Amino acid sequence: MRKLAGHIRDYIKGRCSGDEVFQVETIGRLIDGDFTGSMSYGEVMKHGDFGLGTFVDLDGEMAAVDGQFWHFGPDGRGTPVAPEDRTPFAVVKFFRPDIAFRLDGPCTMAALEAAVDARLPAADALCAVRAKGHFRSARFRVVLRQDHPSTLEEAARTQSEQDMTGLEGQLVGFRFPADSAPVEVPGYHLHLIADGGRIGGHFHGGTMEDLTVEIDLSDHLHLAAHDAMARLALGASRRMKDEIERAERGRSD
Repeated sequence: MRKLAGHIRDYIKGRCSGDEVFQVETIGRLIDGDFTGSMSYGEVMKHGDFGLGTFVDLDGEMAAVDGQFWHFGPDGRGTPVAPEDRTPFAVVKFFRPDIAFRLDGPCTMAALEAAVDARLPAADALCAVRAKGHFRSARFRVVLRQDHPSTLEEAARTQSEQDMTGLEGQLVGFRFPADSAPVEVPGYHLHLIADGGRIGGHFHGGTMEDLTVEIDLSDHLHLAAHDAMARLALGASRRMKDEIERAERGRSD
């Protein structure tokens, strides 16, 4: 089992490949309520054509695939991301799949995750995941712009939630090692892009079928965050882990 610190330290020591995952800031920063933009999406786009993120003051959800970056607003409707838009948190990669398979379905999000897990070379592999097909049903959310001080968990309580059926779309996102908090969301973090970018957001679940699933393995995390190693060294308390679960997945252990 390879811990997250191993991925980060490989980059710091200069042994980084061109197949890295690039991340702006940490999930712990959002948990603490810092939603200021530390990087423009124009800069983020230089580091990947696939990924997810958010915007200043948590003003919507970002998802990217094939070099197209989408900004999903309060009603889940998408518009192209402007290069001058800034982000407090984003994760991207140049997506080049190493593993591909099909799931005829119908299947749930848990079944999709289990199918990906079964094909990984290591139990705590770091990878990007893309699953494209038909969504009989999809439940997703968009966090609303925060105009006053708050934490990520508080912001998630006021999120806009959508339940839709009969969508053609894809999930884009990442699977991080179990020890990733407070740097990243442990496990799977997936966003939905549906109807060619017309609809999307942070995916919470649904029923899917006729899926083409692709996995892009990576050994390196390029972390553009001033306090990343300090956060990783301190680790995450049970309270923070629960806050991440409630904010990102609507549950706690």
